[in-house]
Amino acid sequence: MNKIDEYKSKINYDVWEDLTKITVPITEEQALKMKELSTYHGSDEYSDRTAKVLYDDNQKEYYVDMQMDGRSELRGMTIHNESYAEDCAENFVMGYGEFGR
Repeated sequence: MNKIDEYKSKINYDVWEDLTKITVPITEEQALKMKELSTYHGSDEYSDRTAKVLYDDNQKEYYVDMQMDGRSELRGMTIHNESYAEDCAENFVMGYGEFGR
């Protein structure tokens, strides 16, 4: 059993997966007001990937802006904290879990 499967077995994965896939519509104005907390860059086969952890002080919510090949996805972390957002960003740039090629 790999680490991801081991983690999934310890939590209610169906609920976890649903919460992380919720996309929260935000305006461009809101996005510009977010504070950038950290930036992650991929390497080797994932060198085209960049992820930024953002914080919206008005909504008190963390976001991860994931970019690759000229595409971008802004994913809200809903009920999760900064550490969770950082893990998401790191997983994206390293191609772990759902972010693999």
